[in-house]
Amino acid sequence: VAGYLWSQTALLTVCGQGRLADRAERAFFNAGPLTVSRDFKTHVYFQSPNRIVDRSPNYPHGPKAEGNSYQRTHGPLCCTAALNRILPWYVTHMWMATQDNGLVATYYGPCKVTALAADRVPVEIVCRTDYPFNETVDIAVNPAREATFPLSFRIPGWCAKPVIHVNGVDVKVAPDANGFARFARLWKPGDTVRLHFPMTACVITGADANAQNAPYASVSYGPLLFALPIPDTKDENTPDPSAKWQYALDLQKPDLAVERGAMPARWDWPLASPLKISARAVPVDWSPSAEKPSLPAQALAGKGPAERIALIPYGCAKFRISMFPVANK
Repeated sequence: VAGYLWSQTALLTVCGQGRLADRAERAFFNAGPLTVSRDFKTHVYFQSPNRIVDRSPNYPHGPKAEGNSYQRTHGPLCCTAALNRILPWYVTHMWMATQDNGLVATYYGPCKVTALAADRVPVEIVCRTDYPFNETVDIAVNPAREATFPLSFRIPGWCAKPVIHVNGVDVKVAPDANGFARFARLWKPGDTVRLHFPMTACVITGADANAQNAPYASVSYGPLLFALPIPDTKDENTPDPSAKWQYALDLQKPDLAVERGAMPARWDWPLASPLKISARAVPVDWSPSAEKPSLPAQALAGKGPAERIALIPYGCAKFRISMFPVANK
């Protein structure tokens, strides 16, 4: 994840294309937290969309099946040494300077940055948000003195109808070809910007090339991938054997519903997520094993009436199903 985040950010600095930041953001908020245990003492070398038991699937290289286990180290040691760079690499590139003496917001999250803009005027910018667990980013802009310079904001590619307010006034959002909205104006101490990125829960379908093009369905919300959690018990390598996860998504009527709660004071990606999505799913006869964890080759018939299942952000679930089989029409 660290390497991917680095590569996409490096390309972003050269090409200026917002879609590269979209990719890095999705990796950061999904694969990033899943890489490490909640106490940050163990990590995996590999991760897969579905993990129902420890040491599965058996990868063809590196530590193979053991790479799926949370351990203190893995051989080769590159991931053990690099994984702690995921967070600082994202944070240190949340804001960048532009060639026209302005500043650009590339990644979103709570932060404070001091920089020079215009004719080397010191500017402090403070962002307050629970993004990506909510849709709003509040930004305070405080130049040392009034100065004219551009501020640009990345409009996420998944967001169809962004809204931006400057000092409480709705302003027209016109992203450029690279996906950034640019505002060149006289900025004054105490100016504010509010970004609102409406998120919509959606089902994404595809075919798994690693399982003879088996059909699958996944649920996303903004930049977050969602999963059905299989609770871990004594550690991140021990799933709850009583957990029920043999479901197929009902694509005819997924009936997705977003459920919000208060953000905790301390966030360690628990199963009790403040953001959940309930979905309509059908119990199915699906029994993958550690040796053959693949999706079923075709859509499955239901074994009973549809049920509602609670999905949480992918990064919260050490065992999970995020690529679901598809139910028969």
